[in-house]
Amino acid sequence: MCWLTLWPMSCWRQFASRSILPTHVIEKPNSPAKVNMTSDASDLLVPHARRYTVGFVLNDPPAPRVLGSGVLVTIGEVSGILTCAHVAEVFRERTEIGLLRFSRDETIQMQKLMLGGTKTLYIEENVGEPRWSNPDAVDLAFTRLPERDVATLNATCVFLNWDLNYKKFTSGEPKRDAHVDAVFGLVDEFSGEPVRGGGLVTTPMQGVLTPGHVVARDKGVMTLECMDYNVRRLPQSFGGTSGGGLWRMYLNVGTDGSYGEVETRLCGLASFQRDATHIACQGIERIEQFLIPAIRQHFGT
Repeated sequence: MCWLTLWPMSCWRQFASRSILPTHVIEKPNSPAKVNMTSDASDLLVPHARRYTVGFVLNDPPAPRVLGSGVLVTIGEVSGILTCAHVAEVFRERTEIGLLRFSRDETIQMQKLMLGGTKTLYIEENVGEPRWSNPDAVDLAFTRLPERDVATLNATCVFLNWDLNYKKFTSGEPKRDAHVDAVFGLVDEFSGEPVRGGGLVTTPMQGVLTPGHVVARDKGVMTLECMDYNVRRLPQSFGGTSGGGLWRMYLNVGTDGSYGEVETRLCGLASFQRDATHIACQGIERIEQFLIPAIRQHFGT
């Protein structure tokens, strides 16, 4: 668990961290049989997802609040945060926002992102009425970061090379024994109550890995169905997960039942909760078709 602290003058303080790791289940390809994903498999997937992930935090009084999640990416020579338009539009008129970093060494760190030096592209279409009520809406955004912020994030996190990630899709699927899909991001419902004391206000926030399988693809939207095994542990609302990555990890299973990573790829971004167990995601094809060309054109990369 990490504690985000709102200080006078919007300073930040770092506390210890932990994440919720539900018991995972994976399904072997072309087989209805399911097997429990043991801790060694989650040890492979969680560090991979977390090192590319940031959380957006509204650091207004009376206490810090979860806004959403994002994935650190590099496209050509441009580095920034891939997220959803409905997340990014919240900080459109702001001067700063809090960034929660899930670092490589499994600590969680915080920093302020001064938005004056950033530039955000929004790609949105068919958002519905009321706004953002359509689960199939095009809901994408990219925030380009200044070099100083990229350097700070690079010290503890990793920027995903978009071109190398997309090449995995054009090369086809690897040989493997099994795979698992999962969404990783903040979940506001799992935040604790603000704690006040000594002139400070702190709010505990948690990064959550939600495993499942992509069960539908339609017009660039991928739907993740959460594992039945975990239904009782799921939040009622996945608010805060929007913008978090949808990841797929391919695995080989050893003779002792242990798992070995074959390949991991970013497949999309969580964007809409359809119901208690289904999360709509902006798929890789939609991101590549709509957002990436706009980034290349706008930033000349």
